[in-house]
Amino acid sequence: MATFNVKISFNGNDFSILFGQSGTVGNLKQIFQLQSGVPAREIELSFKNRVLADTETLNGAGYLQNDVLVAKRYQSLQNTPQSSQPSQSDLLRQALANGTSRALQNPQSSQPSQPTLFPTAPIVQPTPQRRADASRNTPLSQTTLPNTDVLRQILSNIGGQQQQPRARRVSIPDPDVFRSEILADPDSLTQLLHNDPMLAEAVLADDRTMLIAILEERTRANMEKEQAENRRIDELNKDPYSAAAQAEIEKRIHDDNVGKNYADAVEHIPESFGRVVMLYIPCVVNGIPCQAFVDSGAQSTIMSVEFATKCNIMRLVDTRFAGMAQGVGTAPIVGRVHLAQIKIGSQFYPFSITVIDGKKGVEFLLGLDMLRRHQCTIDLRQDGLQVGGELVKFLSEGEIDEMKHERESNAMELDGQKKAESKIDNSEHKFPEADIHELVELGYGREQVLEALIVSGGNKEAAALFLIENPLK
Repeated sequence: MATFNVKISFNGNDFSILFGQSGTVGNLKQIFQLQSGVPAREIELSFKNRVLADTETLNGAGYLQNDVLVAKRYQSLQNTPQSSQPSQSDLLRQALANGTSRALQNPQSSQPSQPTLFPTAPIVQPTPQRRADASRNTPLSQTTLPNTDVLRQILSNIGGQQQQPRARRVSIPDPDVFRSEILADPDSLTQLLHNDPMLAEAVLADDRTMLIAILEERTRANMEKEQAENRRIDELNKDPYSAAAQAEIEKRIHDDNVGKNYADAVEHIPESFGRVVMLYIPCVVNGIPCQAFVDSGAQSTIMSVEFATKCNIMRLVDTRFAGMAQGVGTAPIVGRVHLAQIKIGSQFYPFSITVIDGKKGVEFLLGLDMLRRHQCTIDLRQDGLQVGGELVKFLSEGEIDEMKHERESNAMELDGQKKAESKIDNSEHKFPEADIHELVELGYGREQVLEALIVSGGNKEAAALFLIENPLK
C-alpha cells in the first residue's frame, strides 16, 4: 500500500513519520508518541485549521505529500490532581502575605536579604514620617506578625521536595488500543516488523505485560534522550561563543542539511537507494558460452585463470607480461593472451586478454580497449550494447550468473542456520500444521514458513506479510 512521509510540526520542532495513507489519525498519534514522548491522549492534530478526529484517515482528510500537520498538547482532565488540602507554596504565599507588616517595621534589620522565591513588585521603603503615621494609626495589638516557625517548616519542606523529586510513571499509549490499531493497519505492522521487531513481536504475541514493558522502555528512552539534549543545550547556552558551542552549532547545521537532503532523495529519487544491476552481455569465448561484464572504466579486457583454463587458452598466456593489476583492489597478472576470438551477438571479433589470478571478481570483463577497438556504444535507453551495427541486450538481474551464485551461496548458508534453528524453535512453539501447510502452499519452504511464524509470534497473516517482504530469507 502507498505511504506518506508525514510531517508534523510540534513546539517549533519538525517530526517525520513514514505512515500508510489508509492509517487512522489515532494510529498516527500512537506512533508520534514514541518519537515525542507526549501521551497520545494529550495530542491534538490539526490540518488546515481543522482538528482531526482519531477515526479519520489521512486520505479522508485530504492530506497530500509535503503537507504539514500541526500538533498541540493539552493536559487530560483525568491527570489533573484533585486535592482539597492547600499546597506548601500556597501556605508560603499566605504566610508571607500575613507577615509583611513585620518586615516593614524593621527596615534597618541586620539580617541578610534572601532571594525572592516568587516575582513581586519592588517594595518602597516607608519614610520616617510614614512610619510615624502608621504607628499612630495602627495599634500594636492589631498588627499581624508572621509565624517564623511555620515559615521555616514550609521552606524546609519545599527545599526537601526540590532536592528529592518524586519519580513519576512514564505515560504510554493504551496497550490494547495500540495493539488493535497496529493489527488493523497492515502498513503499520509491516513498518513495525522492520523498524522494531521486539515491539512487533509483543504486539503479535498478545502479551500485554511485555507490550507495556516495551512501550514504557521506548517512551522512557525518548524522554531521557530529550532531557539529555536539553541539558546539553543549557550547557552550550552558558557560553554560546565558545569553541565547543560553535562546533556543536556547525554539527547541528550539517546534520539538519543531511537530514533534509535524505528526505528529498527518498521523495524524489527513491530508486537511488536500491541495488544497481551491472551491465552483462551474453557471449562465447573459444566455443565456451559465458557472460561478459561490460566495464568502460577498466583499461584492459580481463579474464580469470579459472575461466581461461575452462576456455582452453591458458596454453597461449605470455608470462613476460606478468605484473600487478591495480584499481579498486589489486590482483597479480599471470600474463597476456595476445589474440583470441569472441562471439558477441551473431558476429565474431578478435581481441586480446589480460589473465589475472584473483579469487574475487568476475570471470570475464570487457574493458575499454575492446570497446574502443570495435566502436561499441553503451545504449542505456535501449538497454543494450551497440556493436558492429547490432544491439545486444543487457542481461536482467535474474539472468546474471554471478548474482545467481551469490544468492545461492547466501541461501545455502542461511538454510543451514534456519534448519538448525527451526527444529529447536518449532519444538518449543508447536505451530499448527494447518497454518504451516497453508503458507507452504504459497510457494515457500517449510523452514522459511517456520522462521516467519517465529518472527510474527504465530500470527499467520503477519507471517505471510513477512514472507512477502523477505522473499530471499
